[in-house]
Amino acid sequence: MSRGLFSFSGNGGTAYGVSHVVNVSIGASEVSQLRDFAVSNQVQLVVVGPELPLVEGIHAAFKSGKLQPIVLFYPDFREILELILVP
Repeated sequence: MSRGLFSFSGNGGTAYGVSHVVNVSIGASEVSQLRDFAVSNQVQLVVVGPELPLVEGIHAAFKSGKLQPIVLFYPDFREILELILVP
């Protein structure tokens, strides 16, 4: 199992001088490639942001098939809307 932090798609500041951070060149909308990378690297937690991967179906892609348990952490837009719309 890999230990560290993978950043998709990272920038120069995310891995600068930090040995356990790896920038990975997979775009936020490429959810099947993100899933495959997570599986092959035994990723246990995925923090989703910005929202594009959610729109592109990352939740469904990670929950489909027989994957090892991968926790997805992302904003729940229904709860956010309730906070905004409730007086």
